[in-house]
Amino acid sequence: MLSSVVLASLSSYIIGYTISKLADPILDAAIEGFQGKSSVERAYDRALKKWKKNNDVRSNYANNYLSSLFLLGQYIEKGAMPVSELEELCRLFEAELKKDHDTFVFLDDLKTKYQEKLLADITHRLDSLEQPEITGNRAFSKVPRFIPRFCEPISDDSGMDRFLNPDKYRPVSLLDLVLKAFGDPGADNKFVLYGDAQSGKTTLVKQLGYELSQSGLISPVMYEVKEYKNLISLLPNFEKHQREYVLLIDALDERFKDEDRKSLFNELNGYARRYPDLIMILTCRSNFIEPAALSEFIPISLLDLGWADAKMVLQEHGIPNPESLLAQIEEKGLYEFARKPAELLAIAEIYLSKNRLPHNVGEIMEHLIHKQLSIERNKLIGEYDSPEESLEELEKVAVALQLMEQNYIKEAELHTLLGTPKSYNLVQRSGLLVQSKNESGYGFVHNSFKEYLVVRYLLSIKDIAQLRSFCC
Repeated sequence: MLSSVVLASLSSYIIGYTISKLADPILDAAIEGFQGKSSVERAYDRALKKWKKNNDVRSNYANNYLSSLFLLGQYIEKGAMPVSELEELCRLFEAELKKDHDTFVFLDDLKTKYQEKLLADITHRLDSLEQPEITGNRAFSKVPRFIPRFCEPISDDSGMDRFLNPDKYRPVSLLDLVLKAFGDPGADNKFVLYGDAQSGKTTLVKQLGYELSQSGLISPVMYEVKEYKNLISLLPNFEKHQREYVLLIDALDERFKDEDRKSLFNELNGYARRYPDLIMILTCRSNFIEPAALSEFIPISLLDLGWADAKMVLQEHGIPNPESLLAQIEEKGLYEFARKPAELLAIAEIYLSKNRLPHNVGEIMEHLIHKQLSIERNKLIGEYDSPEESLEELEKVAVALQLMEQNYIKEAELHTLLGTPKSYNLVQRSGLLVQSKNESGYGFVHNSFKEYLVVRYLLSIKDIAQLRSFCC
């Protein structure tokens, strides 16, 4: 007994195969005596309009890859068998063709003409119809108060490639990258999205999963690294269905130990090579950028919010009079904290509690730092007892940078300064450090954090000997 999935796929294939054979003879007027070309094209236009109605993802994809009957025929021929999600379009087209007597008769003749070849192809492909076993999340919900975000490829240090190929670095959405890879088998289809802590990476891939699942074009599957001890062994076998799925793997940085994370990177490279046609998107924090370690994936960065985006974030979260808050942020020169949703909303919390931002900027820094450390503490339960423990280590880094008159500290120097793997891990996982673009070291995600922590340390010391320990 064939499963319902198999039966649905067979039905789609029967219609799709007929349509793929229908496209060329009609468009080339190859069938003598048939004058229904315009009728067929109009039937397809009506079907396509119904198929993409009220669905932005389908509309985007249809306009680029399915806008004509010829392109539909090419698409089906290229894939040898249409994906099950196109069954609806095929059925809508068949229904429109049946509304006209001439096209109905022609369609029926084609079905008879290609029946023998059709049945042979179906028999040959029955073994590929069963779907792979999926263990990841396939149930996606719309992200509340979602603000569209954009990405760009990470350029080389010199910036020469960006100068020579500006089009390559134009901002693009994750959805655009997926649709391009889906529509063009030769396009890049594996990416790793980097962004700072709490910058919105997880939110972005969850919304992508929702939009793709609603489109019916391609099936998203998501895995969050923290939930799986042995992730690679649980990833599906996509051997015969690579172009039917998008694999989303979130938060590679939540493999907390360096050796575990590097091992995961190697395994993901191997998995990517095994499935060259599978679209994959990974996410990771910026302070763990390792292009050489994830050699099979194109590194892209999540762009910060613009000023208009910041206003939209505040409005979507119901912050009253967002213009007043943004004006105060501008007045205090805190632009850098309006570029990431989490930090902007953390500032909004202070604003709401006092009906304005405090005059003392240090109070704002204290709130932002403690909020971030509390978030990390919840992820690292058992690693340390309170955010203060991590704060003390961060103060060491801030003072060292200030004394060296630098914004970044080399990795080897950071290890020496902190002394123990635990301290190094706490600082790395704080969400307050970011890797420099040339990968030579680490610095604070905001220079204001460094300055605040230096002042905080100086106010706390009781003996000049404490300070000498950093420089003597």
